[in-house]
Amino acid sequence: MSMITFKKDIYNFTYRVVGVIFDGSGRALLHRAESDNFWALPGGRCEFLEESQKTIVREMQEELELDVVVIRPLWFVENFFEYGGFKCHELGIYYLLKPSGHARVLDIEEGTHESYDTGTKLIFKWFGRDAIQDADLYPRFLRKALLCPPDTLTHVVNRDDEK
Repeated sequence: MSMITFKKDIYNFTYRVVGVIFDGSGRALLHRAESDNFWALPGGRCEFLEESQKTIVREMQEELELDVVVIRPLWFVENFFEYGGFKCHELGIYYLLKPSGHARVLDIEEGTHESYDTGTKLIFKWFGRDAIQDADLYPRFLRKALLCPPDTLTHVVNRDDEK
C-alpha cells in the first residue's frame, strides 16, 4: 500500500502513528536513524485505509519484531518542523503500548538494538527520566511530556520550526 505522505515544492505532509513503550523501571524506548543526530519515539507512516492502531502494531512488528497491545491514545499532535530541506507538517497519534503476552522488549540494558526499515538502519535505546530531559529528542514537547503522560487524550501543537 501507499504511505500517507505528500510533498509539494518545499513542503512535506505526513500522517504518523507513534508508540510509547516504558519498561519496568520507567525508561522510555527511543529510536533514531543511523544518519540522524536526534532521537524520536518509534512509529511510522499510516497507509491509506489503515486504522491508526493497526499501523502502530504493524510498525512495531516490522521494526522490532515485537507484538504489542495498544493501551490508549496519549497525544494527538500537530507537529511543524524542518527536515532534509523541507518544511514539514506532521499529524501524529501517539499511543501508549505494552508488549503482548510474554514478549520481550529488547534485551538491552545499556546498549542499543539495531533494525532496518526500508534500507535505513534504525538504532533503539532505553532512556531513563534524566536522560529523556537531556536528550536531543523530537518533537521537543516530549522531553517533559514523557515524564508524566496524560490520563486522557491531549491535543498538542508543537512548533520545532521556530527559533
